[in-house]
Amino acid sequence: MKHLSRELANTNEIKCNHIYAVLETFGVEAARAVLINEISTVFSKYSIAVDERHLGLLADYMTYLGGIRPCNRTGIKHVASPL
Repeated sequence: MKHLSRELANTNEIKCNHIYAVLETFGVEAARAVLINEISTVFSKYSIAVDERHLGLLADYMTYLGGIRPCNRTGIKHVASPL
């Protein structure tokens, strides 16, 4: 008999777009992956093609301190250079 949870949901395919919940549960690398996926999804809705490397740089900037920092005027005003 198959395990009951395998019948209800394929746990290998579960996705979450709540970045902070992913950060708290799975860590900064998983949150970084969710950021890349969500930014890519938003851009694709408007037919904007962005190289994955650029999305990775953006996600790295937003997560390199171990948390989530916004990439807006509030998030970047404390840093002299985003690089």
